[in-house]
Amino acid sequence: MRAYIIRRLLLLIPTLFLITIIIFLLARLVPGTAIDLMLAQQPATQDQIGRAALEHELGFDVPIHIQYVRWIGAIITHGDLGDSLWSRQSVAPNVLRRFPISFELWFIAILIGLLIAIPIGIYSAIRQDSVGDYIARGFAIACIALPSFWLGTLVMVFPSVWWRWSPPVEYLSFFQNPGQNLQMFLPPAIILGMGLSGMVMRMTRTMMLEVLRQDYIRTAWSKGLTEKVVVLRHAMKNALIPIVTIIGLQIPAVIGGSIILETIFQIPGVGRLMIDTVFNRDYPILQGINLITAAIVLLVNLGVDMTYAYLDPRVHYE
Repeated sequence: MRAYIIRRLLLLIPTLFLITIIIFLLARLVPGTAIDLMLAQQPATQDQIGRAALEHELGFDVPIHIQYVRWIGAIITHGDLGDSLWSRQSVAPNVLRRFPISFELWFIAILIGLLIAIPIGIYSAIRQDSVGDYIARGFAIACIALPSFWLGTLVMVFPSVWWRWSPPVEYLSFFQNPGQNLQMFLPPAIILGMGLSGMVMRMTRTMMLEVLRQDYIRTAWSKGLTEKVVVLRHAMKNALIPIVTIIGLQIPAVIGGSIILETIFQIPGVGRLMIDTVFNRDYPILQGINLITAAIVLLVNLGVDMTYAYLDPRVHYE
């Protein structure tokens, strides 16, 4: 197991290297540049001398491959993600300060999604083709089909019109004010969790149906074991491997969906920061957010693979 983990961690290095190239190039495919925005705010400097000086100051006066080498070299040698083009402040502290806020939203959303999906998926499987099964399947399809940004807009608008209530827009950590913190995070977390639950619910139902038809499950029934014991002790663990795989694949979707919802609900996480940096063409911050997020997703995938060995003793990593 240890050797496998070390190999996987070493494999992350070339993977992250390729990711740095992609995010560096994609950031510059956004129309317009930070220099254009800066010059637009200072009409008096809109001349060739002013533009040339600004390009030299920001490091844009060299070819793009030289810019990339400078950026990746600073990361490798000093762990430095660069400085913001606008504030001239270091990117790493600014980005890392916002990640715990987004982590809280992601954690609550994933927890809610699993609490919705797995029990309903199990019930739908053991009550196949019943009224409850049809309702559960329809709910799962609705969770997949309804866009999160649309639901988020409805939650922000209609409660404020009908009941004069809206989620708080001032961020306080859970330790400062648990009540206000949960009021701010629960609505977007429920919306994100619903999107996650739809796919997990359908996979849970499918895998439980497959496992419940196995011979060893019929043997367990014939021994007179209760439904709870058969389902939770014998069937559930064997059905979890594909479910865990789907959960791992859905986590990037949760992270991506949080970008819009953080903006709608005024949550000062990395998603909202990313939207602001896209508008400002602040390439170093945008690159830093994407690089750290990509590393998190890769580590989550590694964790998913490690979970297989726990769920299925037949899985061995060497």
